[in-house]
Amino acid sequence: HVCCRTTVGRSRPRRSWLGRHLPKVISARCVSISVRNLHLLRSQPVCCAAKATVSLHERLARFVLKKTLASSPSAHTSTSLVPVNSHCEVLPVAVLKDNYSYIIVERSTGEAAVVDPADAAAVQRAVDNLPSSVHVRYVLTTHHHFDHAYGNKDFKAAHVAVQVIGSRKDKVHGCSLFLEDGETLSLGALTIKAIRTPGHTQGHLCYHVTAPGDSAGAVFTGDCLFVGGCGKLFEGSPKDMEASMKSLANLPPETKVFVGHEYTVANLEFVRWLEPDNKSAEQALQYAQEARGSNKQTVPSTIAQEKAINPYMRTEVPSIRKKCELESASSWEVLGKVRALKDKGAHTAGKKKD
Repeated sequence: HVCCRTTVGRSRPRRSWLGRHLPKVISARCVSISVRNLHLLRSQPVCCAAKATVSLHERLARFVLKKTLASSPSAHTSTSLVPVNSHCEVLPVAVLKDNYSYIIVERSTGEAAVVDPADAAAVQRAVDNLPSSVHVRYVLTTHHHFDHAYGNKDFKAAHVAVQVIGSRKDKVHGCSLFLEDGETLSLGALTIKAIRTPGHTQGHLCYHVTAPGDSAGAVFTGDCLFVGGCGKLFEGSPKDMEASMKSLANLPPETKVFVGHEYTVANLEFVRWLEPDNKSAEQALQYAQEARGSNKQTVPSTIAQEKAINPYMRTEVPSIRKKCELESASSWEVLGKVRALKDKGAHTAGKKKD
């Protein structure tokens, strides 16, 4: 046990670091470490005596992810190229257990940007399979968690001229250029705009990519917005996430949404329980189940679809408020309750487990 001072100034005994943050996942193929829990490596409060161990924790995280990558037999999803408009197309790349990286290609120049290359080797293979005219200029990192940012340094090493973009507040792994909310980059004819979306992490960024004549384009939402869901509130509050949802909801309805994880079926099963009369969500669930049954991607969604099916964008809906027993509460309180219900698996209570 190590005594660590918390952010409110209290000291309390804590379980061993390994016991708290490296739960083992047993599978038929191998015994691996759960990548999903490594987010805590960069955000846990530590006392002065423990500060020297932070770099050790980071090195251990890199070691664990290397082992995880080495044991991954194949991509979790068969992906295909998505045309966004006449200037832009996007290739999802399935990495780790259920993550998506993305390659954004500007068609006229071949300039490209890679989003969240957690597995640099897998993303590089995908780049190599694109036409030889494609050349990567940027790595766009949504947040600091290792299942999104781990591959930044390795990808940069293979592409010396590449700029690694991220949030200063998130202290993104391998970052060489920080963007603030509203700042932009050019990629050929494309404009990439950073949108600060705190909640999952404090410095989380989404990237809105537009082209001349297309103000909708595509948005890359990392672990802020999922199809039918939102990210867990590891570092932010329900108020933070509600503000982030509003920022994204204000994008044009046709904006294509490319998310950080393949969580669609699980999210929409929760929506079925929370809002059983939502026919749009039921149709989206049926589509997602069919896609996953064929090992196909469920991205992209659109902002219009998310406003129709995603409870974190629908906190004013009376039936959702009633289910949460918060009929006169603020929107952020409803969002917090919906997230808490999802976290504790309220929709699976009483169901038989195989």
